[in-house]
Amino acid sequence: MSAIATAAPTCVCARPWVSIAMLGGARKQHADGTLIVSCPDREHCLRGAPVQHGHLGAHWRNIPAACAWPGIRIIDADTCPGCGKRPWVPATLLRVRRALATGAPVVDVFCPYLRSCGLVTVVGDRIIDQHEYTMYGYRREPCPWSLVRVREAQ
Repeated sequence: MSAIATAAPTCVCARPWVSIAMLGGARKQHADGTLIVSCPDREHCLRGAPVQHGHLGAHWRNIPAACAWPGIRIIDADTCPGCGKRPWVPATLLRVRRALATGAPVVDVFCPYLRSCGLVTVVGDRIIDQHEYTMYGYRREPCPWSLVRVREAQ
């Protein structure tokens, strides 16, 4: 047997998380190594947000209200290294549409990736797999927010 113990991958699904690809990849990196990514609230967080200790950091917005996204975990993988599940975000962070019944589940969300995605359907607790975004006005690409789990606040 090897004297070096291999650590089992840890599950990051206990708290909400997103992948760097869902944020459009790294926009730039400062000289001190701080990675800058796009905040999912692209309408109001225009200058990007720092990744600090694996979480989205506080950042500038073009409106006075605070952004709800700082603190969400960011990893450089499309699935959880511990359990293999897709990322998840609380419904409170997304612009959602629900059925009219009180306490009804989320039926649609405005995809935070790009405005060209628009309103997409949530089936069960996942954003549908088939939605795409328009790149440069003509090319259709699969959206990285496809199959992301949308959960109620815990």
